[in-house]
Amino acid sequence: MRAAGLPFGAVLEQELARGVKVTSYGIGGATAAGGERRWRASNLPEADLVVIAYGTNDAAPRGWLRRKKPVPIAAYKTAMTRQIRALRARGAQVILMAPPPGGSMAINHRLAPYRMAARDIARAENIPMLDPADAFASCSGSEPLLTHDALHMNPAGHQCLGRWLARQLCPTAVAP
Repeated sequence: MRAAGLPFGAVLEQELARGVKVTSYGIGGATAAGGERRWRASNLPEADLVVIAYGTNDAAPRGWLRRKKPVPIAAYKTAMTRQIRALRARGAQVILMAPPPGGSMAINHRLAPYRMAARDIARAENIPMLDPADAFASCSGSEPLLTHDALHMNPAGHQCLGRWLARQLCPTAVAP
């Protein structure tokens, strides 16, 4: 039985067969530099596969509605690259996930440079990149995937992304 309202990591775990364990270390509002500091200072268990997903908060996509300023692209790329290299040095396979698209042209305009930077980083580090825009495009139905703020995923968005990630990461292990 699938419970509504689960974060995409929990949905991913439900979708995968064979007892795959998914642990999310995400924190709301985190930037790439903050994530890097957190990974470096933590005693996180070893992982075989790590999906790194930063960029939305780095972009400060709400623009004039918030006082937060965007992180310079060069700083974003540096923090992401250091995380990738540190995780790979620990033996983990790393996949980069681009920031998900927003629900307005203004938000998407602010996210675009970070989405492009994620592609550049993945290419430079020779690692796979997954794009949540592809996940959102694959979800049929008329139900919105974002909350009223046009930025955060609602339960349908989390279900969509979690199921899509399962198909991307392990197509033969997805539960029926």
